[in-house]
Order: sequence, then structure tokens, then C-alpha cells
Amino acid sequence: MTVLDHLLWGAADLDRGCDAVERLLGIRPKPGGVHPGLGTRNALLAFGQDTYLEVIAPDPAQDIREGVPQMLRDLRDPGLITWCARGAVLAELPAKLAGLPVTCSGVIAMARQRPDGGTLRWQVLRLSDHGLGAVVPFFIDWMDSPHPARALPDAGRLASVSVTHPEPQRVDALYAAVGLKERVARAAPPSLTAEVETPKGRVRLEPAVPFPTAWRR
Repeated sequence: MTVLDHLLWGAADLDRGCDAVERLLGIRPKPGGVHPGLGTRNALLAFGQDTYLEVIAPDPAQDIREGVPQMLRDLRDPGLITWCARGAVLAELPAKLAGLPVTCSGVIAMARQRPDGGTLRWQVLRLSDHGLGAVVPFFIDWMDSPHPARALPDAGRLASVSVTHPEPQRVDALYAAVGLKERVARAAPPSLTAEVETPKGRVRLEPAVPFPTAWRR
């Protein structure tokens, strides 16, 4: 079964992004690490044992101006920018999506060093050329690495995720092809929101401003 693995919370500055999350959820994300060659770094909070929130921002130590780092710098307000799914066999996704207007990146190996010195390794597959924007997730396989959520401070329970798009049938068709159960409401522009049950009550995580039109990580 293909399920949500983590939500991505984008910010122009990592500390500012963590500040916003801490105000909402009452707990500060834990430093994660950097993504060498991608120009980003992150901090993380768990929603239970197998789902988490990734705060992602440009890494000032990497001189990368194009792509995702620039998109993050252009955010006026931090917020949700896309999401990631797991459970699918990555190599099988191109066949499942055959017939839909979408391009698969191929499986890409990635890694980052944890603050404790250990290394997380995983594989991802991205979808592009669908014209649907960042409501389309990318896909991850953690391989032999422990799921990051198990070593993170717990911020509560993820109660719901809501996706809107002006062409919901097209997004629904893509989701169904890869085994995702989430369904899409009609609204413009596209957006991604989530609600979290916390000790201080239910908290709503809003989309970033502007919400990205694409996600190229």
C-alpha cells in the first residue's frame, strides 16, 4: 500500500521555518542534516513512528542558486510545499503510470549524514511533465535505513491531509494509479494543508506562500 511518508514545510531560512512550526505545534524541530549537491538542509518532527514533518530551507554553506534552493528563497511565508509517499516499489511506478501524461525521473540514490554521525540512505523517484504542480508527491524507499520518525521528538498525530486543485480528476487519476487513497477537492490555486492533533489541540498547517507550481528535488 502506498501511504504518506512525510510532509515538507518550506522556508527561506531554516531557523525562521522552525520558529513557525514551534509556534504552531509547541515543539521545535530537531536538526536533521544537509543534502549535499542539492543546496538544502533540514530539521524534523515526528507524527508517530512512521510519519514526520520535514522543515527544509536553503543551506547557506552550499552555493547553489537554481532549482529548489531558489524556490525556497522566494517564499514569502513558510508553510507546506509538497509531500512524499512510500510503500510503492519504485521501479514499478513507470509501468503503473503508463498512459498518463507524466514522466518518471528514474530511481535516484540519496544520502545525508545525521547529527549523530550516522548516515541515512534512501532512494527516490520523482514525477514531472504532468502540469499538476506540487500536490503530486515524490516517492521514497528507505531501504535498510531506519525510518527517521523513530528518532525524532513527537509533535502529535497527523489527523488529516487535504489537497485542492482546479483539475481534481486529473490528480485523482494519478493518485489512483500509484495506489494513493487521498482524494482531491476542486479549488484554485492548488494547495496542500494538514491538521495535527497536539496536546494543545488540533492545529492546522497551511500551505507556503506562494505555494510552489512544481517540486524538483
